[in-house]
Amino acid sequence: MSTGIALCKVVNFVEKVSITVSFLHLGALAIDRFLAVFYPCKSMVSIRSSKITVAIIWGFSICYWGPILYFGGLGVKDGQTVCAVREFTPYWEYWYVLFLVLLFATLVLILVLYLLVAFKLWLRKLPGHQMSSILKGVDRSKRRMARMISIIVAAFYICFLPYWIGWISCSYLVTQLKTTCNPTYEFISILLLHSNCSINPIICLLFNLQYRLELKISLQDPLGLRVKAMRISYRRRKTSEPLSR
Repeated sequence: MSTGIALCKVVNFVEKVSITVSFLHLGALAIDRFLAVFYPCKSMVSIRSSKITVAIIWGFSICYWGPILYFGGLGVKDGQTVCAVREFTPYWEYWYVLFLVLLFATLVLILVLYLLVAFKLWLRKLPGHQMSSILKGVDRSKRRMARMISIIVAAFYICFLPYWIGWISCSYLVTQLKTTCNPTYEFISILLLHSNCSINPIICLLFNLQYRLELKISLQDPLGLRVKAMRISYRRRKTSEPLSR
């Protein structure tokens, strides 16, 4: 196998897996926020369940797009060598349609869950003076978190929708649209697609104090030596406590 063919397979595989993992994670985040707002007294999401969810999302995405590593290859179009997958994949239309169905089903799920969360947080009547300062703080924190994740979801779909629209119109329509099936539109849509990776950290820094504090710590101690020393000191104190008694 030549280097060009190998790179063609890997690049297409990583791209599709990354897109699938991204929107499935957003769906999982929407479910997590829904459970946190509607069932605040029940601990439904644990570290173990989160790890299992992440493993399932990655496992499904890798398995679903695994055939790319087999079918992807190099072809000739208009006298130029191009990297392609669909041209070498039988019945690719059905394979990609299932992905699009999953994509839009996840989008609908996210929209419905966040509408319910917004209704619960912003339209409910709070007890006012009867609410303690602690509960008010928790309520404000939930509102900020829901607002932050809503903006992350909106930014994700704003960045990805042009790419998906071009992909669908150029792949499934009998008559290709000149507005979407041209090199300029393809370049802009791919640029927006990749810019989402830099937008998300900025949103988190603007809306989450903990992110800003962690960034400050990382810049002041990039190798984590200070944190490591603090952990060692804390463990030594914990182990010496029974002896001092």
